[in-house]
Amino acid sequence: MIIFGTRGVTTTPEKGVFWCPSCGPGSAFKRKRVRRFFTLYFIPIIPLNVLGEYIECGQCKSQYHLDVLQFDPGKQAEAFEVAFHAAARKLMIAMVLTDGSIDAAESAEVCRLYEEMTGRPMYPGDVNLEAADFQSAGLVVPTLLAEVAPRLSDGGREKLFEVAWRVATANGPMNAQEAALLDQVADSVGLTASHRQGLASLLQQQGRLPVQASPPPLPGFASPEKDGGRPA
Repeated sequence: MIIFGTRGVTTTPEKGVFWCPSCGPGSAFKRKRVRRFFTLYFIPIIPLNVLGEYIECGQCKSQYHLDVLQFDPGKQAEAFEVAFHAAARKLMIAMVLTDGSIDAAESAEVCRLYEEMTGRPMYPGDVNLEAADFQSAGLVVPTLLAEVAPRLSDGGREKLFEVAWRVATANGPMNAQEAALLDQVADSVGLTASHRQGLASLLQQQGRLPVQASPPPLPGFASPEKDGGRPA
């Protein structure tokens, strides 16, 4: 009697080193591939379709989707920080333009704040050029903050509120247009009414928010889902 059938066979087509969400960087991995084989007398003879692939950590044995190989919190944090600084820069330009002209005191404050955040210089001429680009692009606050807002920490939300407030008050008391834009900022980043009132009170008293021990804008990162890549 001839006995035949099919069964899954697991192979390891690739090995390497990756950033394991559980163990950290420098962890060894195996890329596992499960393929259905035609069997004769229970011996795999003919390879058929691939049932699935997954990554297995050599240390903790956790299993992940293949996209875990792209997981690098350090690089993601750096990319987000660049996006955050770009959004803050545009936001400050938007505040400068609320009254229809570029005030010298506000322009100087934008330059100070940008260098304070990034360590890189910005000049009044840059403000003028970017203001012209901003006006031609027709950007609005919810749009320019859309990329970063969902991933902000509380410190990041507060920082955006702070830079907008400091630019608005650089040349004197805030006017109605500037106050309205500040409300848009608070709404766009998800600050509650009580939170924004507390920040405004602190800024009025001290002129700036206390410096935090670690950079506030960087978000947390969710680890790639475990076990999702392994076929049932």
